[in-house]
Amino acid sequence: MAQDLFAARGYVDVSLDDVLAGVHLTKGALYHHFRDKKDLFRAVLVTVQARIAASARAAGDAAGDPFQGLKAVCRTFLRELRKPDAMRIVCRDAGAILTWAECADIDQQHMLAVMRDFIGTAQAAGAIATLDREATTRVIAGAIYQTVEWASHDQAEGRMAAGEIVIMRLLDGLAND
Repeated sequence: MAQDLFAARGYVDVSLDDVLAGVHLTKGALYHHFRDKKDLFRAVLVTVQARIAASARAAGDAAGDPFQGLKAVCRTFLRELRKPDAMRIVCRDAGAILTWAECADIDQQHMLAVMRDFIGTAQAAGAIATLDREATTRVIAGAIYQTVEWASHDQAEGRMAAGEIVIMRLLDGLAND
């Protein structure tokens, strides 16, 4: 319920009373699990990030080889982050509500972990250059987040398509032929 409300209206426009009305709990019960609204939002963000990461991991695992797996992971992150709930919660509200360190920690456990794993697998297989894995992870993840953010303002489909083409070309540039 909280996730649906945060996704539809944004953190600022959702009160704890709104959340409680939808689940028929008391404030005492809510405070038993969460310190405050920000703590509840953090839990929602973790849930959304975990879902996106699991979807990306599944897409990567289903690919035919490590390089195609990495590309599938990137495409899945682009697609999943464009969904309205992820766009609002992960891309818009998280950075405004939580500290940079909190967002980075959550990202580290989810998106970056999956990206790092698939980059490492592709490097170990000799499919991509063995550049610094952390730098490679951060640059590719940054390109994905920046593409989604750029597309969130105007001309979404065209910008997402253009961004995906560039990201795939960046990955092709890493490939060992």
